[in-house]
Amino acid sequence: MKTLTTQLYYDELIIELLVTVAMADKDEIMRYLRVKRVDLELTPIKPHDVVLDVGCGFGQDCVLFSKWGCFAVGVDISKDFLRIKKLLKDLATLNFVRASAFKLPFRDGSFDVVVSYSAIEHTSKNYLEWVKEMKRATKKSGYVTITTSNRLNVLLVIPSKIKNMYMRKKYKRRHLEQFFVPKEFRQMIDAVGLKMIKCDSCGLYYHSYPLTPFVKINKCAEDIAFVVEQKLKALRRLGGRMGFLCLNI
Repeated sequence: MKTLTTQLYYDELIIELLVTVAMADKDEIMRYLRVKRVDLELTPIKPHDVVLDVGCGFGQDCVLFSKWGCFAVGVDISKDFLRIKKLLKDLATLNFVRASAFKLPFRDGSFDVVVSYSAIEHTSKNYLEWVKEMKRATKKSGYVTITTSNRLNVLLVIPSKIKNMYMRKKYKRRHLEQFFVPKEFRQMIDAVGLKMIKCDSCGLYYHSYPLTPFVKINKCAEDIAFVVEQKLKALRRLGGRMGFLCLNI
């Protein structure tokens, strides 16, 4: 079983694509990719695998899988992936489908690996159905990887609540984000019949959308937390982004 290395994520093509489609600066993108290392460390993949990304967002992970030699399919209810799709329309091993994670438009056992990176927390219901659909779409003895927000990390929960207040005040809308504890997520995994192989976390402190007055403070806090996390491995369980690697038995 081989896992992707974080170095693959620092491919200039992917970074530039994200800068373009997310309309963010390069420094912000690099910080985001640093937190995503737990996604890659929990993703077993090999060339020629057929991989599904549920809740793919802009679709950058599908680009990575395609470059790794897989056939990658991204699913999302939004149209964000269309921006990357237009830029990479000639890439034959990459496809995107607009659909709901609760009703994936694929036959049972269609994929070798099914992943969902920090997407499930952005819905308000039916978390168990989301995981069930991922399992259904995975081949027997295939892998399911899910990452999400960790409620044990108060340094993530509190800034998120502040961000929510900010979004409500400025844009008159709510940023939807559910926080789970590892135990309740393991219970969902057991309930659908998946076998958990590994659980890990990272990102003692990170904040994807820092409020303008706190940008410098946030960057400094992220850098300090990153160094502490590397030195004290036991603190990883408190990381704001937790992930689960499961086998479809």
